[in-house]
Parts: sequence; C-alpha cells; structure tokens
Amino acid sequence: MVQKRDEHKEPVIRAFVALPGETLVEAAARLLPGSGLFVSRAGKEIATNNMNDDHPSQEDHLGFLQQYKTESEIFSLSSGEQVSIQKYFLHFDLWRGAKPEFDFGQKPILAFEGKACFAELAILRMFLKHGWDGAWVETYGGVHFLRSMPNTWSLKSEHIQIPADKEDLLKRIWKAGDTRACFDVLVWSGADIFFCEAKRLKKDRLNEAQKKFIQGALACGISPSQFLIAEWDLL
Repeated sequence: MVQKRDEHKEPVIRAFVALPGETLVEAAARLLPGSGLFVSRAGKEIATNNMNDDHPSQEDHLGFLQQYKTESEIFSLSSGEQVSIQKYFLHFDLWRGAKPEFDFGQKPILAFEGKACFAELAILRMFLKHGWDGAWVETYGGVHFLRSMPNTWSLKSEHIQIPADKEDLLKRIWKAGDTRACFDVLVWSGADIFFCEAKRLKKDRLNEAQKKFIQGALACGISPSQFLIAEWDLL
C-alpha cells in the first residue's frame, strides 16, 4: 500500500530568501520543486533543464508520482556544480507474512500489492505498473539488474538482461564519474530515461559515490530533471 502525504487544500503563496552567500538563482534551484535548475559554481554559469529542452520532464512523464511530490533538494558535487533533484514521499506497509529466507543483510521487507519486496523493488514495480520498463541496479559484488526478490548474495539467479543501449549508457556514466555507484532504479520508456534513488526517511542520504554518479551522468548528457529521489517510510 502506498499513501501520499497530506497537502494543503487551498493554494499557498510562498516567498523565499537566499541564504548567506547564496544568489537568488541558487535559492530558486533549492526551493522550487521540479525546476530542473542546474547551478555551476565553477564556471559561474547557470544552466537550466526545463520543459523546453529535449529531456523528459517529470510532470509530463511521471504523472502517477505527482501526488507524492514534495520539495527538491540541492546537492553539491566535487566539480563545484550544484544540482537540484526532485523528491517524492511514499508510505509503505511492513510485510506481515512469512519472512523470506534471504533479507539482504536485514533490509526492511515491505508489502506491495500483496507481495514481499524491498523498497527498491516496490518503487520499480510502481513504474512497471504504469507502463515503464526498468530494473533495480545493484552493484554489490558486481553489476546486477533485478526485477525480483534475490535469494542469495550472488544475485545470479535473479539477474536479468537490460537493453544494450541502457547498459552502455551506465558504463559511460561510470567511466565519466570514476565510480561504480548508481541510483537504485533505472527506468525507461522508448528514449525517455529516469534514475530513481530510494532513501528511507531520516535514515539514508546520497553518498559521495552516488554524487560522482550524478556528475558522470551530467557529463554524458543526462539532465538533472532525469533524477529523482523516492523518500519512504513505514505506515
């Protein structure tokens, strides 16, 4: 079961103020959800990725997620760039049935549509349900693409093949970012691609390797609007 956060019924007018040492454009990138604003400190240039470019917008392509939309968050990369990534908040039920034999190091086991799964798979299945294709990208002990609950640490029996162009893109990103980290869920529909990271509320944050993945992706032509964070908690 997925539930959305309660939202204001009436329109709310908000003002924002720049933090010390922050420009108004940087403040806008930090505070305006879904703006796709991309701030480069190193080059002192502002680049935006909005609905007028060739990159897919979350509003147009991920309509099923918009009810869960919250704020965006600014991440500083080692290059000096700052990237605004849209966040969504999801509630899941804890699985109450028989516990799977393998729990991936005591990962929380959630209930999604009557089945036990990890958060990465629950989020992936939300996309699959709405017509997207995709996989959970797990880089522990090698690179594995998953759509089902793993049974052992090897992950080999659950490994699936993804389209060659999607795997080639990941390889280019890893090379450009000098990392083997990745966002948890890669989804695609035709030429449209999104990267989604699952983070439990107040317990997980993007690590430095994942920020290097973002930096590598930007170098390969991926837009900030193609990243999203699915923040989740238990009901």
